[in-house]
Amino acid sequence: NESCGKCVPCRIGSQKLTELGTDLIARRRSKKLSADKLDAAQGVIETMSEAMVATSICSLGQVAPYPLA
Repeated sequence: NESCGKCVPCRIGSQKLTELGTDLIARRRSKKLSADKLDAAQGVIETMSEAMVATSICSLGQVAPYPLA
């Protein structure tokens, strides 16, 4: 909700990372998180985080992925 909306990496990336993190927490609580799914999610999070850090205009987009990375 804090993104200014000027750049796609921050606007879309932060929302997608939030959704991924929320989903991982829910699956972990329900014990429906397999090691394969966790590895796949970590790969997506890592790739998205790297893209956000490299291409976001402001520092918000550059630091937003750090809690999950």
